[in-house]
Amino acid sequence: MLSLLFGIQRLRAGRKFYIDATGGSDLNDGRSPATAWQTISKVNAFSSFLPGDRILFKRGETYNNTRLRPVSSGKAGRPITFDAYGSGALPIISLNAGSTTECLYLDKNYITVRNIAFVGGVPSIEINGANNITIEDLTITGDATVRGNGISIYGTDPHTLAFRRLTIAGCKCPVGGGAGIAANPASNVTIEDCVIHDCGTSPTSDHGIYLKNTTDCFVRRNLCYSNTSDGIVLSFVSNSVYEQNACYLNGNYGIGCHDTITNVTVRNNLIYSNVSVGLMLDVVAVTEYIYNNTIVNNGTDTTHDNMQIVIGVSGAIIKNNICVYDRAVVVGNRWPINVGNAAVVANNEFDNNCYIILNGVGNTSQAVNGSSVTLANWRLQTGTPDLNGMNADPVFTTNYTDLHLQVTSPCIGAGDSTV
Repeated sequence: MLSLLFGIQRLRAGRKFYIDATGGSDLNDGRSPATAWQTISKVNAFSSFLPGDRILFKRGETYNNTRLRPVSSGKAGRPITFDAYGSGALPIISLNAGSTTECLYLDKNYITVRNIAFVGGVPSIEINGANNITIEDLTITGDATVRGNGISIYGTDPHTLAFRRLTIAGCKCPVGGGAGIAANPASNVTIEDCVIHDCGTSPTSDHGIYLKNTTDCFVRRNLCYSNTSDGIVLSFVSNSVYEQNACYLNGNYGIGCHDTITNVTVRNNLIYSNVSVGLMLDVVAVTEYIYNNTIVNNGTDTTHDNMQIVIGVSGAIIKNNICVYDRAVVVGNRWPINVGNAAVVANNEFDNNCYIILNGVGNTSQAVNGSSVTLANWRLQTGTPDLNGMNADPVFTTNYTDLHLQVTSPCIGAGDSTV
């Protein structure tokens, strides 16, 4: 009975397969570091991987010019895992510049990939209709010579996807395209603790994170900076949370909300020093909660605002946000918040927000259709916005390198504690 029990435990643990680009051979059995396989082609051709198996690439090695494409699926609780072994730098899976295929192609389910560096590819990683995929602790470096995202997600109902602790950089191309992570469609997606920067060449279409036709997503604690277009884009999104992200120095919006947005929360984000609008609401139908964001000195092109809400938006609740526009830093005649018309004020709920123009006329920190209004006149709009709001310097720890509030800040304790 004990031998049977130990046999079951070994089965549950799965098998290990090793790949060593320098010391391995595809004539080996791959079952130990001493008998490792050598190539990705051998991995791709092996159709007998079982749920719970681990395929391990030796650290410090580079595997060139063959994409990795698993041909077997894991199952719930027992994914097939691609990982690293040994010591040193991450193993690298690399394609030559100009390659028009992927470094990693996933159309099987219950796959985990971690601790590998991917270089090049169009895109670097592609997920086509797969589900229950976990990708974590990777670096992805794009190919500057061809069109491609860092990670592309599409196909029929890709769902239950998790991306954690990724560094994605330089996904560029000469003619447009090149987001860090792009999904259309997808559901139950988690993107967290990633660093996505310097992606794209198009100022209108190349974003850090781009989620379209997605639902049940959590996007949290990511750094999205110096991307050619937006830091984060939401389009036709529902039942999702975007929180604790820092979006800065992007070539267009910090966070852009477009098309139909239903039951989406955008909260506790830092949005600053983006070229265009910091937080843009440009939607035809919305149930959206904009809470506790710090939005500072956006519109560095001097023609855009910190927060902009266009004509037709309704159903948003906008509370506890700090919007600062320092005209000594951003030279221009723009505002912390600018709404398309009076109907926008009437059809959305605003309260407990702090808007302030520093080194300007602080009491005219609100704008309707590009015309300044005082806080008193803002409150006279239909809907009585921001009865508990203020025009005050929030007193950051250091302007504008540390956006924590000092203990003397008038914003401390002034928000709606129920959100």
